[in-house]
Amino acid sequence: MSLDSSAVAPYKICTSSTRPASPKEGQLIFETDTNIRYYHDGTNWRLLGMQTIGYALLDSSSPTIGITIPTITNGLHLYVQTMIQSDTTSNDIGLQPNGDNISGNYFHQFLYGQNTTVTAAQSTMTGARMGLCDSGSTYWALGQAWVFNYAGSGQKTIQTIYGTPYGLSTSAIDLAEHCIWKSTAAITTLTLRASTGNFRAGSFMSAQVIGSV
Repeated sequence: MSLDSSAVAPYKICTSSTRPASPKEGQLIFETDTNIRYYHDGTNWRLLGMQTIGYALLDSSSPTIGITIPTITNGLHLYVQTMIQSDTTSNDIGLQPNGDNISGNYFHQFLYGQNTTVTAAQSTMTGARMGLCDSGSTYWALGQAWVFNYAGSGQKTIQTIYGTPYGLSTSAIDLAEHCIWKSTAAITTLTLRASTGNFRAGSFMSAQVIGSV
C-alpha cells in the first residue's frame, strides 16, 4: 500500500483542500489538517466509521473545557464523553454549543434519581446537563451526550446522561435529559462549563463524529 502523498494511490495523505482530483471508488485518504479519514464511494467522500475529532485534558484547574470541531464532509451526529472532578465548590456542569451561556436558549426535560426518589423536571440551565460534582470531589463524575445533526440548519437536540456518587452520600444522582438548543446555527465548538469554581486537573472531554451514509 502506497503512502505517496502526490500519486493516485489506494491510500493518500493530504489536507481538506488537496484531496485527489479524480478519486477511485474505495480510495482512502487521511487529512492532516482535520485528522479525519475518508473513503470514496464512487460519487462522494464518506467518513470512515466513527472518529475522534476533539480531545481536551486539563493539566491545571479551569472553569471550562473546550473542543473546536473541524469542518467535516457529511458529518452528522456527535458523541461526547466527559469525566470530571470539581476543585473546591459543588458544581452543576453544562455542555454549551458554541459557548452559548444564555439559559433561555435551551429547553430541558429531564428525569433523575436521587437516593430512593425519582423526579422529572424542566428547570432551566445554561447548557445541557452533563454532571454534578460535590465540593472538592474525590470521585469522578461521568457524562455522555449525543448531539444530533450538529451541522444542520435546525434547532439542535442534545440527549445526555450522567452519574455522580456525590461523596457516596444520599445526594448521589443518575440523570437523563432531553435538551434542545434553540439556535439554528451549525455547532463549531463545544464548551463544558462549571456553574461555579473550577474543574480539577485531569478532567477531560472528548468528541467523536458519525457521518451520513
